[in-house]
Amino acid sequence: MATTVIVQQPTAGGTGNPLMVSTIEGHRNWTTGLFDCFTDIKSCILGYFCLPCTVCR
Repeated sequence: MATTVIVQQPTAGGTGNPLMVSTIEGHRNWTTGLFDCFTDIKSCILGYFCLPCTVCR
């Protein structure tokens, strides 16, 4: 039985990298600040009490 020893960690660089889950396309800035979670109170309450509902929305 042969044993494979990995001596170098894969890196996330270059084009066509299979380690990348998605691209940077579609990236946008946040619309609220770090502590402005109550700006959209409906989403805040829905996320607190029913996270799966929030994720499906």
